[in-house]
Amino acid sequence: MSRRCLAHALAKASAPLILDGAMATELEGLGVDTSTPLWSATALAQHPDAVRAVHEAYFRAGAQVATTNTYQANIPAFTAAGWSASEADALLQRAVTLAREARDGGGPDGWVAGSVGPYGRIWRTAPSTRGATT
Repeated sequence: MSRRCLAHALAKASAPLILDGAMATELEGLGVDTSTPLWSATALAQHPDAVRAVHEAYFRAGAQVATTNTYQANIPAFTAAGWSASEADALLQRAVTLAREARDGGGPDGWVAGSVGPYGRIWRTAPSTRGATT
């Protein structure tokens, strides 16, 4: 499949497109702490090689699409955690770069899709709306 023709490939596909799986679970397996309000997105700053490694593992396992490590990440969430807006922007760009690097290391096939979580949650204060789980 050519990355340039995703819509065409999907229209002609005789089988489902295979996406990657959970990022946080795999990062935790590598010893990365994901218990912050940013969840696995903190790893973009602290453990970028681990994020790339997870993407690479999913491509090796047969994933055709890597979703960026940005589900809980956005500029207001990063700034609330202490990063500047420009640092937050750079971390969001890094998420895309890491997924692309993993994709490109595995050959010509594959895509990168942005993962967008529930953006409105950053404006609420209850633990269940800040990414905290029990």
